Amino acid sequence: MKRAAIKKRPLSDTVLANLEPEEKDYRERDTGPLYFLVQKTGKKSWQLR
Repeated sequence: MKRAAIKKRPLSDTVLANLEPEEKDYRERDTGPLYFLVQKTGKKSWQLR
């Protein structure tokens, strides 16, 4: 799933599992200060900022 296809927040488990890596690392905002990081290697993790 491309991140442009995300339509609503908070992010569902299905959306998180289907996010694809891109050329650069990117973050998708979930709720408040919580972000979901997708690295170019395919690794996924949560960030609190």
